[in-house]
Amino acid sequence: VSEMFPRNIEIRVICEKRLPSAGAKKVWWEQIQLPEVLKKEKFEMAYFPYPCNPWTKDFYSKGMLVVVTVHDCLPWKYRHYNGGVFSKTYNNQCRKAISKADFIFTVSETSKKEISTICKVNPNKISVIYNDAGEIFKKPSSKEFSEKILEKFGLQKNQFFFYCGGYDERKNV
Repeated sequence: VSEMFPRNIEIRVICEKRLPSAGAKKVWWEQIQLPEVLKKEKFEMAYFPYPCNPWTKDFYSKGMLVVVTVHDCLPWKYRHYNGGVFSKTYNNQCRKAISKADFIFTVSETSKKEISTICKVNPNKISVIYNDAGEIFKKPSSKEFSEKILEKFGLQKNQFFFYCGGYDERKNV
């Protein structure tokens, strides 16, 4: 992997501590191990690609810029994301920690409004950056390939919509 980056980039793997459950490992890594490394190494900025930035106030007093991406507010809107005490506590702490970040990226104006309201974040700290595929994925395929795909799935050109993502039903929520 290191050969993919310039020489001035150092890659360091921080292995999870051996703990009895996956949930405990995850929380220990996010909230104890990683913050210790970030503080020790005196990083100027920490970017968290999902809401897992540290929960404690003292982490934010070190002058490090903290940026978090929050795609949506599903864990805080729907009860089925909080099945047990551990999930409920984890999601609640993550929601509170989001407001401590210096900047928040999200994927839509709707998510921005929800994050501002549900997580009690000043909307000026939230930037909308729409999801997009890299240029390599936008190159047109050959006509022959496209026709084979359409035929395989029984589709007509310009008569379908493809969605790849999750679906959360609103019943019993």
